[in-house]
This record gives sequence, C-alpha cells and structure tokens, in this order.
Amino acid sequence: ERNQQLLGRKFTVLIDSVRSGLAYGRSYREAPEIDSNIIFPAIANKIGDFVRIRCSSRDGYDLLGEIDNE
Repeated sequence: ERNQQLLGRKFTVLIDSVRSGLAYGRSYREAPEIDSNIIFPAIANKIGDFVRIRCSSRDGYDLLGEIDNE
C-alpha cells in the first residue's frame, strides 16, 4: 500500500483541525476533505500552523506521526 512506503519519511504539514489533543493535517500530497489525514499530538499547535512531521505508523488510510525536532 502507498501509505506503507511513507513510514519514516518527513513532511511539512498544514494543521486543518485540532481536537482531543490531536492535530489533523495534510502535506502537499493530500487534497482537503478528499485524501487521508496526517494525525499527530497537538503540542501548542493551532489551525493554520505548519509543522515538520515524521510518519511513524498508519491507521487505515491515515498516517500517524510525531513532531520532528531535528
């Protein structure tokens, strides 16, 4: 599957929403409301912020990630 090949890769993600301590965003690869989300812990992030994310796993079509501080 396409998402499996993305594990370990890093992307700049635009945050679309924040709820229950999680941020939901998309990179240049995903179209809004059509494609999958990149989901990661929301740490002082807000809608419209750009953050660097490393994809660590997947949940169905969505990618799960962590903020990349490197």
